[in-house]
Amino acid sequence: MEIRPAIPEDFDQVVALSTLVRPYGVGARTWLRRSLTERLGTDRFVGFVAEADGRVAGWAGLTRADHLDTPNAYSLNLLVHPDFRRQGFGTRLLQICDDWLAALPSSFVQSYADGDGKFFALAKGFEATTEMTYAGRELTDAILVPPVPDGYTLVPFAELEAADVFPAYRESTADIPGGPPFEVPFDWFSTELWPGSLLDRELSLALLEGGRVASFTMVNREDTRTWNDMTGTVRDHRGKGLAGFLKLASLSAARDAGVTHSFTLMNLENPPIRALNERLGYREVFRRTYVTRQN
Repeated sequence: MEIRPAIPEDFDQVVALSTLVRPYGVGARTWLRRSLTERLGTDRFVGFVAEADGRVAGWAGLTRADHLDTPNAYSLNLLVHPDFRRQGFGTRLLQICDDWLAALPSSFVQSYADGDGKFFALAKGFEATTEMTYAGRELTDAILVPPVPDGYTLVPFAELEAADVFPAYRESTADIPGGPPFEVPFDWFSTELWPGSLLDRELSLALLEGGRVASFTMVNREDTRTWNDMTGTVRDHRGKGLAGFLKLASLSAARDAGVTHSFTLMNLENPPIRALNERLGYREVFRRTYVTRQN
């Protein structure tokens, strides 16, 4: 076993590993390409690989999480090939990440643990907080979309600017139950999230009331798959069915645009959104646990 810093040439093998371990993930290829080209060697991202028999058997990446309301926050992505598990690869990869973080005065690490990864994380000092469900649905049959709710105007993100959507996004993320401590700065939203190459500005939709975004749904697309990344409604417009309408309208537009599968993440501590997604045809694919550790 050899643990070493990641290099851009690792891209193909790390993508193959990610696809094998998390086949339901949408956007991994795009995210990894950006991480291993634009961000490698900066304080925004650091990556390590574990090699065995001349191939990548494990991967760990730390991405700075500027959207969290805590200093030196990083998101950890740690993967080990099934053929090499329970041989110390995960432990060695986590240790080298911890060594890198040790140079900081303090740090906060968040991650999503799959299956037995939860017990690995707990043994390494992480705390488990929220259970998450990855859910998916096929887009085969035509989707009937009701009329736009009275008093609202439906627009795609292509007709909006980051500053138009940001207030609703910030208010919605602040109310996510059991999730990370969001305090989204506009700089991060406008430079990282909004211009992201995965964000589909035709499938991401908003409902306007009085010229302001009252409800929105953000959709990432990679090839023929989409990821419903975030859907939210500002507080004084909740309870009117706006989120359900937008998600349905977006699914219909995605199907018409050639998308075959849609995926989303459901917080099990948020029964309303879980019930909504189930009514929209989403079914559980996999469960993950949100884990954190303060160093």
